[in-house]
This record gives sequence, structure tokens and C-alpha cells, in this order.
Amino acid sequence: RYAAAAEAVVAAVAARTGVRLPVVSDDSAEAAVPLQGHAVILGNRSTNRALSALYDGFYTLLDLKYPGPGGSVVRSLHNPYGDGRNAILVGGSDDAGVAAASARLAALIGAAPGAAGELRLGWLADIRLGEGMAVPEKAAAAPIWEESRTYGSSGYFGWNVISKAMALYFMTGEERFAHEFLRLGFPDAAAIKDLEELDGERIENKHEPLAGPYHYSAHMMILFWDLIEESPLFTDEIRLRVTNAFSQQLRHRANEHVYGTLTPPGFVGDRHRDWSAMSLYALSRYFQKDYRDPVWSAGLESCRVYFAALLNSPWLAGRNDHLFWYTSYYDPIVDYMILSGDRAALERGHLAEALRTQDVLFTGNDNDWGLRASSLNFLQRTAYLTGDGRWLFYRERTGIDTDGLRLGQSFWSDTLAPRPPQELVGVWTIQAMPRPFWETRDSGLALEESFLWGSFRTRLDAAGDYVLIKGHNGGGRNPHHTYALLEFRLAGRTLLKGYGTQVQTSADGMVESVVGMDAALKGADVVGASAWAVGEVPRLPFCTWRRSLLLRQESFAVIADRFDYRTDSANLARTTLWETVGGVWSPDHEAILLHGRTDREPGPGWTLFTALSSPCTSRPSNADAPRSLIDLEAIGIRMVKATQPGDYIEQTFTLAEPF
Repeated sequence: RYAAAAEAVVAAVAARTGVRLPVVSDDSAEAAVPLQGHAVILGNRSTNRALSALYDGFYTLLDLKYPGPGGSVVRSLHNPYGDGRNAILVGGSDDAGVAAASARLAALIGAAPGAAGELRLGWLADIRLGEGMAVPEKAAAAPIWEESRTYGSSGYFGWNVISKAMALYFMTGEERFAHEFLRLGFPDAAAIKDLEELDGERIENKHEPLAGPYHYSAHMMILFWDLIEESPLFTDEIRLRVTNAFSQQLRHRANEHVYGTLTPPGFVGDRHRDWSAMSLYALSRYFQKDYRDPVWSAGLESCRVYFAALLNSPWLAGRNDHLFWYTSYYDPIVDYMILSGDRAALERGHLAEALRTQDVLFTGNDNDWGLRASSLNFLQRTAYLTGDGRWLFYRERTGIDTDGLRLGQSFWSDTLAPRPPQELVGVWTIQAMPRPFWETRDSGLALEESFLWGSFRTRLDAAGDYVLIKGHNGGGRNPHHTYALLEFRLAGRTLLKGYGTQVQTSADGMVESVVGMDAALKGADVVGASAWAVGEVPRLPFCTWRRSLLLRQESFAVIADRFDYRTDSANLARTTLWETVGGVWSPDHEAILLHGRTDREPGPGWTLFTALSSPCTSRPSNADAPRSLIDLEAIGIRMVKATQPGDYIEQTFTLAEPF
């Protein structure tokens, strides 16, 4: 594939030195990673095994998205594994880019200083971005592969404006971004003000930002420093100052309950500890490579032990059940697995089981709340780890544009296609409660009947039925609930949504001291065109509550409750609540009336557009601060949290024909 490109480099070296370099394939022993010797490596992560391994270790960003169509990169890679072996990477996102890169390297070899028979190449960073790869004026505005609809490209997870500047210097070669990195990394009063405005809590210590990034936003800084520190733009004095500053991050990481971990915790998925572990791993890896010391080897071992919790069970996120951002728990886990090469949890099947939550929460709506917190990074990396195209289907359903220059790694594939997960249609998708989690709850329920959540759907889009049930209350940032029917959509119309579809009981105005937090799933199945589920809460105050749901697909549903009381009182109270979408109580019918789904006919001269499906810009945006722009899907309203005069929201639309 790259024979001509390789020959161009070989010929250029021979012309200077009289020596012809050997050419080997990427599956040969000489091409193994860690590097077996100094090497010139051609291609990108999708076309060269050696580059794929270097990519996983974050030693290159060459992939099918960077440097972009027709773009080329010639870059020196200095001592990535601490063994003195270096490489020159000759890459592009396509064959034309690789050919252009090899021609550039041949020219650089021919122009290198030195006498005949000698060849010395120092730091190389010859970068020609491809078509459509626009470089932002400001680092803060750069989109990232960690973008999600909830958090935008703010960089809340992994990034801050300093690491964005470092990435832009590495990816574009524009020195202004290196100067911006140093300006913000060692800030004066003006730079401190900029950090306050641009990063907020992402940099906790704004007087010493390289030492004091928030653990959510830290690890990209040291990864990119490892890639740019040999640049001749930095003097030895600057390198020492930067490296010493980064070393002080350990003072923060050491107090975040990961450093010194000796036994695996019960679970991973505590976002704070997970991101602290990810940041500690990246920091320790860098320093252990070049500044070996037991303090750094202990950091690496602490992270290994911490993430080993996923070897024991698929318990994820502890007791957290904040479903509106639950899928953001996955990023640090898949990041660590790829960066460290530790795939044991994947091989054991626990990662696949933990990932079921995304399948459960996927609603099929165009503006799917179940995908709002799912980042491109999580979905792309998970597709790579699992080899399953359903994660690319979910990526497409986010609606995020993936063209153009994005910072970081895309993990883009040309061999894995998006795959609609048809296996989720017409069946119940139930996520069982992991045994260690069940043991902590002391619910009195059988393990085989305990579950986290589950869903049923008749289609993968919003036109059919969707039922979401929840089997436990994690005590998180949600209203109190037990066996909640969180969402119910019938034939494309969402009728129930939220934690308010509940039953409340009491006796003599009192409830019991032990509050029911768990439901047993007695059964859930599909018979012909009907789906059913039965759940039971034995610890509802003074009674056992059993709720049965029968759904005639895309037609009607029947919900029946049974109560078996444990006490006798003349003052028993039971309240059945329904959190409807647009429902109105009708005294005449003694029922909640829900209007049927009808498309509103516009009056003469009017054209209607739905707010949630229209392109939108705002100030502030989610890139400025997470959850500044919010879609209230249940009532079809979009709003922005205005914080100062002049803030705005703008919706654009296109007319089919002029008025």
C-alpha cells in the first residue's frame, strides 16, 4: 500500500548516506510496539499496526480524521517508552496524505545540514492540515472529541483551555498556541482573569494552573506535554519549570482517595474518583518513564488496583442513579482501558454488562435525553473496544457534526459501520443488579429479582412504544421513588415521564421507619403483540405493593395495582400519582385526560417549526458552561440560562419557499 511512499524515504536516505534502510511490514517482529529500534512509520492508526498501538498509548493522533482529507504530517516521536528509541511518523488520513508526507520527509532529508554520508534530523513537526480543517482563532473555541450534547465542547471531562492550547500547538504547529500555553500556565493578573472566565472550576488553583487542575479536567495536560516538550520553542529552563509544576499535581491527586489503593473498591464509576484515577495514571506514567521513583510506580499501581474493581463485577457508579448524565460515567473507564492496555474487564464480560445502561436509556427520540451525556469519545472508543457498530449508531443519533478539526483522538473506523441495534426491539432490556451492589442494599429481595432499570420498545425511532422502569432508588439527586415508571410512550406519544408516577401509602398519617427503596421484578416478557412486566415493592409503608403492566403494542396499556397490608387501621391512606405530559384532570370523567397526537394546522400565512428540532445558538452556550442551554423535552421548550444583559438564544429555520 505504501511501497512508493516508503521508497521515496529510502531513496532520500540513500542519497545522503549511501545506506538503504530496510522496509518491513507492520505485522513483522521489527514493527512491534514498544519500539524494537529507531523507526520510520508510515500511515495512520487504521492502516498500520504499529501506529495503532502508538495511538492507543496517546503517542500519535494520526487517524482517519486527523490531519484530514489530503493532509499530511511528518513528526518526530521522542523516546515514547523511556528506552531511548525514537521514531519518525509519516502520516495522513488517506493515501494521498501519506504520499505527501513521504515527499515532505524526503525533502527534509535532502535539505538537512551536515556533510555527505551524515544525516541528523532533530525535532520534526511538518504539518499540512487537510481540506476543511479550520483552525480556531481562540483555543477555548476548539471543538473536542469529548463533546456531548450536555457538556458541549467545554472540555469539562479531560480538558481545559491550557490543554486545548497545547493540543492546537501539537496538531497545527502554530507557535501562537505554544505561547498561549505558557502565558496561561504561568499566569500574570490578566491571564488569571482569563482562566477565571474561560475555565471556572476546571482550573482550581489559577495562580499555579499546571499544578492545580480539577481532576475532571487534568489528564490531557500531561499527555500533550509529553508530545510537545522536545520542541525547540521551549528552552531547558522552560522545560524544567513546566515539569516541576506538573509534578506538583500529585499533591492534589494524593488526597482524592485513589493514590495508595491496596484493594479494589466495590465498584468503578464514581466520576470523581474515576477521573482522579485517570489523571493520576497519566501523570504517573509520564514521570515514571523519565524520572523513575517509587512514588510514581505507586501511582500506577494504585490506578491498576482501583480499576480492577470491574474485574469482580459490572457494578458501575456506586449508588448513583442520575440517569440524565449517567452515561458520562463511561468515559474515564474506556479511556483508562485503552491508554493502559488493560482489557481484562472487557474480556471478562463485565464492561459489556455495565454498558447495558446506554441500551436501556436509548429512547429513539430525535433529541434523545438518554444520549445527551454520551460523548463522541465514549461512543467511538467503545465501538473500537467492542467491535460493535451499535455504538456508532448511537453516535449518529447524537446529531453532533463530526467533520472538521477536533482536538484529541477520533478512533474513527472505515471498517466498522453503524449498526441499528434491532435486538433491542420487541423485547425487554433489563439490567440486573450486580451482586456486590445487591449485598450492600439489604433489600430483602432475591438477587435474581433485583434490577437496576429496564426498558421495552417497539421501534428504534420515536414513532413506536417505549417503556422505562426503574428497580431501585439510589438516593441520588432525584425525587423519592420506588419502582418508578419513568417513561411511557404509546404509538409515538409520550404520556408519562418523570419520577412522579408513584404510589404513596400511610397509616394514621405515618410511614414506617424502613423506607422501601427496591422493587423485585417478578417477571417481564412478550407474548404475541403484548408485553408485560410485574414488579413488587414489599417495603412500601404498611403494605406490599405489586404493579402489573400490560401493553398491547402501539394500541393501549393497562396498569393494575395490588396492595397486601401488614396492618389494620381505620385511617389507611393510599395516593396514586401520575406524572403526565400535558395531562389535565377532568372532574366529569374523574380521570386525567390526555389529548391525542395531532399535528397543529397553521393558520393562513403561518409556518410552524418545532423548537427542539431547529438549529440553535446562544450565549451562554453549553461550550461556555454545561447545561446553559437546556431542552425541556416533555413540553417542547428550549431555554437558555441568561446570566448577564445581552445574553440571547437564536433559532434559525429555512423556508421551503419564499413568503
